[in-house]
Amino acid sequence: MVRYPPGGITTTGGKAATGGASGTGGSAHVVTQFNPSGDVLSLTLGPDGNVWFTKDADLGRITMDGTITEFPVSGTDPLLGITAGPDRKVWFTNSGSNTVGSISMDGAIVEYPLPTALADPRGITKGPDGNLSFVEHDANKVGRITTDGTITEFPVPTPDSCLERIVAGRDGNLWFVGVCMPALTGTQYNVGRITTGGTITEFPLTSLLAGAMDIVAGSDGNLWFTEPAGRIGRISTDGTIVEYTVGVLTSTRPWGISVGPDSALWFIDSKGTALGRITTDGVLSQYPITVPAHTSYGYWVAAPDGDLWFTNWDAHIYRFSMQ
Repeated sequence: MVRYPPGGITTTGGKAATGGASGTGGSAHVVTQFNPSGDVLSLTLGPDGNVWFTKDADLGRITMDGTITEFPVSGTDPLLGITAGPDRKVWFTNSGSNTVGSISMDGAIVEYPLPTALADPRGITKGPDGNLSFVEHDANKVGRITTDGTITEFPVPTPDSCLERIVAGRDGNLWFVGVCMPALTGTQYNVGRITTGGTITEFPLTSLLAGAMDIVAGSDGNLWFTEPAGRIGRISTDGTIVEYTVGVLTSTRPWGISVGPDSALWFIDSKGTALGRITTDGVLSQYPITVPAHTSYGYWVAAPDGDLWFTNWDAHIYRFSMQ
């Protein structure tokens, strides 16, 4: 266990408004850019009502008015997963130091080493049992950590699943997805379900290339996920999968996905050309975006200000106005 003292580096985020454009089936929106000091990967809504994010080997917090505070963490690789815990802390995965950690609202950081070496922990979520669950990309396991740091690992039956993200479903189970790009030869990609007791069931996707990058619990009780091959998937809690092709939209490589304040599913094109929206009955629309030069987009979260906040892997955070 590694501890760090409270504190952080606070800056005022640059709030250069950029043009939001109307898209097919959508109205005009405004995109506002904020500029942390490094590449931003993942976001979550913290228990304090602010947006918390992972940035290179640091954590960050951004208030609704754009004030950014950054907290250094051990390791050199990017922190890949972040979520609000049941204990008024934010929890994260640290691939570089092979740990799972937490940060209190005053900035005190604690990290816990994983039992498996070089596990490469990624997505993390609060579970229905009051613990945190996470996926280990290279170890091919789902992990569970209690708020006092006790870790249990569960091997996933399908080898080389390249696990990426995990979320709590409305059925009391955890659901997870994985993808390798390029896909490993012969790998069958699945959507996985794990009970709080550790029983894993896998549901195969339709193609060897149809890996899934992100997953979220929808307002309709189903799980929704993105396939970078160009589809949005929906899986019911009994394992029935429906896939929607988004190639008709500008967005052809869906990446992060989140439930918006309108109860629809919003997803990000990793090529950075558009934001996408799909209703729970499968109606697709797009929102082209005009922002400064970038490489690709990552993940996002709905915030209490009624807007959607999303990451840019080239040192930006954006707020997408829903007004």
